Amino acid sequence: MSSKKKLIHDEQKQQLYFSLPEGEAYVTYNIENGIWNLNYSLVSHELRGQGIAKDLVKQTLEFALDRNIKIKISCSYIDKVFNQDLDKYSSLME
Repeated sequence: MSSKKKLIHDEQKQQLYFSLPEGEAYVTYNIENGIWNLNYSLVSHELRGQGIAKDLVKQTLEFALDRNIKIKISCSYIDKVFNQDLDKYSSLME
């Protein structure tokens, strides 16, 4: 999708997501010793193939960068996107 989606943070659910009428798109995390473990990403079937997952993960990483949040990655897709721009995001890793 061409227009940039707005990332929403729900601290209680430990989730970063896009609010989309067509379906779900979110990243979940849990906090271990002050480090965010990005552990799951999901984009519903209706939204797949539109670049939403990559946009969601990149915005999640930018969210962490902007707030100096250290991360750990336990989701293979998040890890894939992270490694595509390793120079930009390497400071996020503990």
